[in-house]
Amino acid sequence: RQETGKTIKYGIFSYLNLPTSIPLHEGITLNSNIFSLLLRKTSVNSIEIIGSKGNKIIFSFSTKRSSTTSIGNPIEDFAKDCCRDFPETDLNDSFASYMSRLLDSSLNACHGTILSCGKKVDLSTISELRDAVLISPSMDFGSAFSNYHKSSTAESILALQRCESLLNGFLRCDGIILFDTRGCVTAYRIFYGTPASPITPTKKIVGGARRRAFEGLKDIDRNIIQSILFRSQDGTTIYHKV
Repeated sequence: RQETGKTIKYGIFSYLNLPTSIPLHEGITLNSNIFSLLLRKTSVNSIEIIGSKGNKIIFSFSTKRSSTTSIGNPIEDFAKDCCRDFPETDLNDSFASYMSRLLDSSLNACHGTILSCGKKVDLSTISELRDAVLISPSMDFGSAFSNYHKSSTAESILALQRCESLLNGFLRCDGIILFDTRGCVTAYRIFYGTPASPITPTKKIVGGARRRAFEGLKDIDRNIIQSILFRSQDGTTIYHKV
């Protein structure tokens, strides 16, 4: 577009989106010598703006946004927990990066959720979490990713994409989703129930049922639930290492 002697340039990006591809926004490099902005939608109600000098700001179009967020990268930290016992150590870093990108894009499209991670969790032994839908056999992202990495066939890509579609479906449901430490989803639609002998909270909990469930999960034995990721509809993301 030409206006008063100035030129405005714009373009459309397109790229082949494979399971191991980095997100498009990570592949865009901004020149610090040229004024430019990168805008992207990070949740249903949030927009992130990154300036050419690396400054970042997030706008949340909500009246209920919490002021508490995690330090660092909460989604990346949770993804690493889900891959901690992935048996193929040579693929561990690649698998963790894939899970981080997958969770980031999936959470951006959902209405808010709670993700939890634990090793060999038996929900029948946890009175607060007995209301759940168990997945048998578990949805094994680890095996699907390994098969894709080794063969890169159309069948292996479809198998991984089927897992991704199922996860996105689970995220549209209410309740908590449970991962193990080998990259598997073992249960969804988990609802937190108040324990028989509730612990008196040390601080006032601000928020609705999802935030209260997140705070309640913190009191479960650390040998059962090892980490929790809270995501509100307006984009607030909190990671808690139990």
